[in-house]
Order: sequence, then C-alpha cells, then structure tokens
Amino acid sequence: MPKLTEREMKKGLRDSLTDGTAFSVSSTLTGTYSIPFALALGANPAEIGLLSALPKLAGTLVQPWVAPLIRKFKGRKRMSVVTSVWARLLWIPIALLPFVFGPMLPDGRIAIFMLIALLSLYQLLASASVTAWSGWIGDLVPEKVRGKFFGKRGMLAGAAGFLTTLAGGLLLGVFNGAAGFAILFGISTLFGLVSSWYLNRMPDPQPHDGEDAENVFSELRGEVRQNPDFKRFLVFSTAMVFAVQIASPFFAVSLLSDFKVGYEVYAIVIAASTLATILTQPYWGRIADRYGDRTTIAICSVLIALVPGLWLFVHSPWQMIAVFGISGFAWAGFDLAMFNYALDVSPSSGRSIYMANYAMMNGVANFAGPLVGGALGAFALKNALLGLVGLQAVFALSFVLRLLSAGLWVPKLKELRANNAPPATAIFWKAVTVFPVRFYSHEIALGIHFMHHRPRGPRPLGRHSRWRGSRMQRGT
Repeated sequence: MPKLTEREMKKGLRDSLTDGTAFSVSSTLTGTYSIPFALALGANPAEIGLLSALPKLAGTLVQPWVAPLIRKFKGRKRMSVVTSVWARLLWIPIALLPFVFGPMLPDGRIAIFMLIALLSLYQLLASASVTAWSGWIGDLVPEKVRGKFFGKRGMLAGAAGFLTTLAGGLLLGVFNGAAGFAILFGISTLFGLVSSWYLNRMPDPQPHDGEDAENVFSELRGEVRQNPDFKRFLVFSTAMVFAVQIASPFFAVSLLSDFKVGYEVYAIVIAASTLATILTQPYWGRIADRYGDRTTIAICSVLIALVPGLWLFVHSPWQMIAVFGISGFAWAGFDLAMFNYALDVSPSSGRSIYMANYAMMNGVANFAGPLVGGALGAFALKNALLGLVGLQAVFALSFVLRLLSAGLWVPKLKELRANNAPPATAIFWKAVTVFPVRFYSHEIALGIHFMHHRPRGPRPLGRHSRWRGSRMQRGT
C-alpha cells in the first residue's frame, strides 16, 4: 500500500485526539460508576471482586483470537471499529437492569449477576478493539513525536474525564437511584459511538497487517525467545498490574461503604486524580522524551506503590483528595511511559501480536488481583492480620507487592529511546519536586508573555502571514 501522505497522517492524528476525548467521556462514566451501580444493586464485597475480575478474564481470553480476527475482518481498523460499536451498545441493557429485574434492593441477586455477565461481554469486545487499535496507532504516530502526541492526547482525555466525573456525581446527587444511572450510561453510550465514528475516520498505514498467526500462544513462545527486552517488560507489567489490582477495585468500596461519602464527594475525590493527570501529562511527556521511558517508569512506580500505604492513614475527605492527587500524578507518567515502552519494545512487523500478548498477560493479572483482594478482605473482616482489619489488609498487601515489583523488575528493563539517561535514583526527588515547579513556572511565564505580546487588532488573513505561520509552527 502507498505510504500515507503527511496531510493524511496529520488528519489521522487530529481524529485520534477527538476519538480519545469522546472515549474518555464514555469510559469515565462506565469505569467510575460501575462499582457504585453494583453497590446500589446490593452487591457485597465478594461480588465486587467478581465484578472486577471476571470481565478482565473475558478481556484476556479474547487475546489469542485477536490476530486471526484481524485477518478475518481484513484489517485492524475494521475490527477495532466494529467491536468498539458493539461494546458501547451493551451499556443500554446494563442501564435497564434495575427496571427489568425490579427495584434496587439488597436481595436483587439476578440483576447483579446479569451485570457481571454483561460487563464481561463488554470487556471482551472492548479489549479486542483496544488491542487492534494499539498496533494501529503505533504505526500511525511517528516515533519522534510519540511522547508529545500521547501527552497531548492524554491531557485532552483527562480534561474530559475530570469534567465528566464531576458532572456524573452531581447528576447522581439529583437523580438518585436507577434513573440517575440510566442517564449516565445512556450518555456514555452516545459518546462511545462518537468515539467509534472518529476512530473510523483515522487511516491505517498497514490496513491488512500481514500477520499470519493462527495461535498467539505459539507466537508468544517464539517472540519472547527472540526478544528478551519484551520478556522482562512483560514480567514487570504483569507483576505490577497484579499488585495494583489487589486494591484498586476496593478504593470505591472504601469510600462509599466504609467512609459512607455521598456521590458528590465520591466524584470530587475521584476527580482529584483525574485533575492531577490532566495537569501533569505534558510534564511527564517531556520527562519521558528527555530521560527515557525506563526512568519515568521507575519514578512513577515508587509513587504508585505509596498510594495504598498512604490510604491506611486517611481519615478525612481532604486526605482522600491528597492521596488521589498523588495517584493521578503518578499514573499520568506511568501509563504514558508504559505505552511508549510497549510500542518501542515491539517491532512494527507483528506489533498486534506483541500487543495481544501484552494485553493477555495483563488480563491474567487483572483477573487474579481482585479475587485475591476480595478473598483477603473477607477473611480479614473476621480475622485481623497484624492489627489490620478488612480492607486495611488489602491495601497493606498491595503496598508491599507494588514496591517489590518496582524494586525487582524495573532495574532489569533496558532504556530504548534516550541515550545516556541517568538512573532514576539520581533524579527521583527532582522529578517529583524541582522539575515540576520549573516546568510549570516556565509554562506560566510563556503564557503571560504571549498574553502581553499577542497581536492587536484584526487577525491577518494573508496566506503568507507571519502571525499565521508562527501559530502553525507551535502546533496549536
């Protein structure tokens, strides 16, 4: 196929920004409020564990079929778009569950198990779509601008997610109960379809992908033997995801059940993480481009490990907001660097197979983590462990395993982008204190300078206008 022109590539990147923003609105509403929805249906902690684990297992089981499905759909783009549409439409029956199976009562078990089943099917379709998209977007975005582009994309998606989280909490405060959740999930479906529309507008540099894998498991063995960097990255990612997922689903349970906050406060606490992500995505993009993805992963891994440990000492909403702010700051850099590293460590030829294996192993960890966390939390409710009761034991175990994952495996990763990148220990404190202050001081100064020196009067319209040219060169 002829190579994409620069105009086609830039249009595809613009459509990807819109797709990411709409996707963020849709996934924020479903991701942030699916556990509160289950709690409103009367789910207990064990069912919350299943709600978190089984959909992730479904997303894992589909990964061996991604490469054959891409071939059957005759390309990554078509498969990604079609499965994303199917996935979004599933939120319509989910929204109708309390109306079909009766009011939201604690003994409404049928609705809860139907919710788990529908979420599992949704995750299966969504995971297939995202895996195909990962290889597609990796070929579309030029390597030299990946950090900047994904930083900008993440910032826009984060801004949309922040506003959506707050709006969702306010809406549930007004329309409490089944009607409120039905409205939320209806809006999610609408924005999900908008995301699919813009996804369909994006060009695919390799529409047929050319991958002949019939069995991803056999491909995994061969590829890992030939790519030790990918193997080390895969082991670290799996270990870290497992440690994170032990506690991750239970922060919402802790907020709504243990601390008994309202939906408005819940939304504010969750939004604190999203706001931190918005504000720090550009910063982490710059750090990743300058110091490398490995260094960024190392710094953010330590911060991520601290989150469940700090949660053990939380007593007020302000402390909750602070902990979630640290979490958002850390995850902004971690997600960006991990995605960049996954693209760099996987060759363009066969990238969808690599990404399928990456998603498959992460899916195993995503499935096992909540089950371990749920079982430990139920056990610790009746049997205190080292003075820790209930979810306290869950957060403590997650804290320890996150530190071990970072300490054991990050040093074994190889830096693939930055030359002569310093070790994370050399810049850790600067990266979390001094560098952010410098970065945002510089950005604020530039903003003030632009406000005072921007052109006055009518905007020049000439084709060769100096003002117009400088604006385009800044990419704004």
